[in-house]
Amino acid sequence: MDIYDDPNIPTIQEYGGYTLKEMLMDPSISPQVKQQEVERVGASAVELNYYDSIATNAELWGKFYQTEDSPKKKQQFVDNNTTVNKQELSSVTKDVTAVLPAFSYELESIGLDKMDAANLLVQTAVHESGGLKYKEQLGGGPAKSYFQVEPKTVKSIIKNSSSILGPKFEQATGVSKKDLEKHSTKDIEELLLTNQRFAAAMALATYYTQIKSKGGV
Repeated sequence: MDIYDDPNIPTIQEYGGYTLKEMLMDPSISPQVKQQEVERVGASAVELNYYDSIATNAELWGKFYQTEDSPKKKQQFVDNNTTVNKQELSSVTKDVTAVLPAFSYELESIGLDKMDAANLLVQTAVHESGGLKYKEQLGGGPAKSYFQVEPKTVKSIIKNSSSILGPKFEQATGVSKKDLEKHSTKDIEELLLTNQRFAAAMALATYYTQIKSKGGV
């Protein structure tokens, strides 16, 4: 049990001795007080932002990634991200962070800073993969990677949003626009399964194109 779940670690007494995770999820507690409590037990600012952003990111995921905007499915997003073991997030977080510089312009244009984008992508991966368990869609569907990106989505990005696939994209993912344009569906499936940075970039490109097409967040 880590510090977020341990009921023996006191947090805010007037809130009935919440665990730290419960305290961070409570919207009635101010960010200032949350920060003080996190610092007191030695947790990082990134971890604070992770839990603090789950409800907001569930809304973004429902509207721009899953696109049905289903309250039930958004609650599943919240539930999956509040129960995941944070020790399992390190490799995904590292790969997500590596691709963000390739999207500096795109993030600025939709009003999303890098910290927010990092948490949105990691939380998307956690939810879509059932807690970082599955890289292939259950039931034999076409989606691949922890982010559950479909090859047809990648092909649409190549065709309609190729400006994303510039030198910074190639540097971050190891995949060039020229090569992508030659890839078959099977090639793209393999990339999504074996190149997590490419998969993260495609997930971020999906958010960007959807947010732009719908006029913003």
